[in-house]
Amino acid sequence: MVNIEKEKTQILIDEVEDETAKANIEEEAAAIKAAETKVIKDAADAQKAFVDDKLAAAIPAMERARAAVDGLSTKAIGEFKGMATPPTGCDQVTKAVLILRKEYKKHDWGTAQLMMKDPNKFKQQLEAYDKDNIDDRALNDLKPILALDFFNATAMEKKSSAAANLCKWVIAVVEYNDIFRNVKPLQDAAQAAGDLASAKGAELKIVLDALEVVRARVRALNEKLDGAKAKLKEVEDQASALMV
Repeated sequence: MVNIEKEKTQILIDEVEDETAKANIEEEAAAIKAAETKVIKDAADAQKAFVDDKLAAAIPAMERARAAVDGLSTKAIGEFKGMATPPTGCDQVTKAVLILRKEYKKHDWGTAQLMMKDPNKFKQQLEAYDKDNIDDRALNDLKPILALDFFNATAMEKKSSAAANLCKWVIAVVEYNDIFRNVKPLQDAAQAAGDLASAKGAELKIVLDALEVVRARVRALNEKLDGAKAKLKEVEDQASALMV
């Protein structure tokens, strides 16, 4: 009886040792994987923080563009488009807006009036304008206009509040786009790094989940071994008592 229990216990000991060895190997592999994943994640986090910091420089320009539209009342637009001819210099403001809207040929006052025909719709279009993606042609065509000494809100305010706010909007939109264009490649790289970190994290989770299965099996075997050892001791004690 004692020998039988000893054999059973030894079988369990061998099984536990085997499973423990497997668990140790997987533990080491998981530790290496975790370290690699941490390096990748830390790099991705640092890259994202750097890009976020760079993009933060574009926020003031974006806010100025929003404020310019907020300050552009439909009444002011109506008064502006209702003028038979625009005040001197204001035609350059509407030309700039038309260029940003990809109108590269017709910049006359009639075309500008048509653009502002529905003041509410015009404001909504300015609010929804895609500042991230402005054509190179538009930016090049705007350079000589933006360089004009009177192309500023202060000069335009004396002639039309609508022209002043549209001038602010054009300047802010171009400034924002300039920053965004410089940061976009960094943003794309940061996104790729973040995606890689997420993928590695998912791979690590699979490894850790598999490791936990092995650990659970080792725990169960150890509990079973403890029971077997207790049973063996009980049998040995009974055998010793019979020999007395």
